[in-house]
Amino acid sequence: MPKEPISRSIQPQPQPSSSSSPPLSLNDAATLIINQLPPSFRDFAFEVADVILKIPRWQLVAGILLFSAESGNLVSPSLDPSWTTNGISLSTSTCPECGKQFTPYRLGQIFCSNECGLSHSSRPQSSAQGA
Repeated sequence: MPKEPISRSIQPQPQPSSSSSPPLSLNDAATLIINQLPPSFRDFAFEVADVILKIPRWQLVAGILLFSAESGNLVSPSLDPSWTTNGISLSTSTCPECGKQFTPYRLGQIFCSNECGLSHSSRPQSSAQGA
């Protein structure tokens, strides 16, 4: 008998209630998660859910996770150890090419612009190898 796809076998689970504050709706929770993404990803996710697909944001988040799992792409997610305490942090960085202070648009961004990245990569590399 063929295995049922993950997306059809998952049933909504009841949310635990807290006496101190009302529980978040799924859409509010998804919005909190999406707000942790870098601005370019965040804006794109909101546009896809709200404007293009016109679906609740939680459906976008759940759909992406399910699609990734079913297609075998959810094997090793990108995790940053700082997320356990700080959430995703895009603090100001210094460009190693021009020395300018900038706020990264994505995780792992090193240079302030494509021009600085290209300038750095087109410079001849010094060889530390001996003959």
